[in-house]
Amino acid sequence: MTIYLPPPSVEELQTFMVAVEEIRSSIPRNEWEEFCRKDVSMAEWRHFLCDDPYTRHGLLKPRGYPGDARLMDYAYRHQSIHPNITRATEAGRQIYEVTYGAAQSRSARDRTKLVSDVMKRMLDQNEQIRVASFASGHAREIEELGSDANRVCEFIAIDSDKRSLDEIASSYKQYVNISSVNRSVFRFRPQEIGHVDIAYSMGLFDYLNQDAAIRIVQMMSETVTAGGNLLIGNLAEGAANLGYCESMMDWWMIPRTEDEMENLASVLRSKGWQANVIQMGCFRYLLGTAPT
Repeated sequence: MTIYLPPPSVEELQTFMVAVEEIRSSIPRNEWEEFCRKDVSMAEWRHFLCDDPYTRHGLLKPRGYPGDARLMDYAYRHQSIHPNITRATEAGRQIYEVTYGAAQSRSARDRTKLVSDVMKRMLDQNEQIRVASFASGHAREIEELGSDANRVCEFIAIDSDKRSLDEIASSYKQYVNISSVNRSVFRFRPQEIGHVDIAYSMGLFDYLNQDAAIRIVQMMSETVTAGGNLLIGNLAEGAANLGYCESMMDWWMIPRTEDEMENLASVLRSKGWQANVIQMGCFRYLLGTAPT
């Protein structure tokens, strides 16, 4: 197989992004991984694209792990990262316009709105609600709530990264009663928080194998009160921009097929829940309602 990649430039970026997705889909996984590691053209592109603070943060992983909450702030174009964009080179700002505008970044922004919509629907039925976010990141969906945020009587943020929890507290404690649990979800026990109206996780499942995903769904469901909601997001197989994430950011995730998501839904249905799997953009979602 002959692989041609254009020389690095802003003008060729869209062509390059299409090319890496085509290469990824046309060769076996082990060959793709080796190509990402060893191909000279790919290394040249990585060097060039690191002018973009979004791509550079993804590649360098300053918090020590992939897909951290600050990286997602670049996908959201959150105000907290504006100074980094302003300080970037002209080429870096142009590249960021492309990476921010990419389909997976758009879908991540839609994801925060979906979470806030679920909260608002619950608030239509209740004066106040308790919410638990598993692997919460920076919980930017709180901003989507607007004036409804003060009706969340408690927002329980569970995350192993204390920096993410500190960011939530500093950004939102004046609007919402924040409770922080600085712990891996694998060491969390439902009885620690009692029952909540909504339990959700938007980024965690992108890093879980199926057995671990089933285990966490079971655990999360035990925190949800009668009639409450559980919401989980996961990249869909074939999602846009996976080749860019893997080759340029060394960011490897675990997309799920519809059957695999239905398998997670069956965990809830076996307990009498209503559970549906839907797809929006690059993500599939499992939305469950606990029996009353």
